Amino acid sequence: MKKISFCLLIIVFATNSFSQNNDTIQTVSNFKRHSIYAELLGNSIFYSVNYDYLFRIHKDNIKLAVGAGIGYFPLTTFVGGGPEKRRYTYFYITPEVNFLFGKKKHYFETGTSLMTVIVNDKYVEFNPSGRVGYRYQPQKRGFLFRIAYTPTFRMGWLGYCWFGGSFGYVF
Repeated sequence: MKKISFCLLIIVFATNSFSQNNDTIQTVSNFKRHSIYAELLGNSIFYSVNYDYLFRIHKDNIKLAVGAGIGYFPLTTFVGGGPEKRRYTYFYITPEVNFLFGKKKHYFETGTSLMTVIVNDKYVEFNPSGRVGYRYQPQKRGFLFRIAYTPTFRMGWLGYCWFGGSFGYVF
């Protein structure tokens, strides 16, 4: 539980450090900045519920999205094909930073994430992943859609190479 609390504290600190206005990073005016969405596959491997916040970096065509997601996945496997079962509980947190390039509501999205996996409250694994894809996000409230290639690196080798999709709401 201490590990989960520590990870959540890091996410809150990272999000707050980006929220201060200065000359280079500003909140996006006339653009809805909050997004909440569900992601299937992608950076979280199975599924996750995510939130992100947008900042304007250059005019209205380059933005920075900072956010995080959480997920939970119980798994039961058979040992050696026999009757003995093992239960695993995966809890994962996916802090993510993405750059959005585009105008109006169509964006090329690229970024990185660090999937933190906690297995049975004992074992913690950190898996960095990337994102290259498309993001549809209206300037006003409405439906959000993303699809991306999200390779995940696991202990020095390419662990998972697949696509992920997200859908949600902008407010």
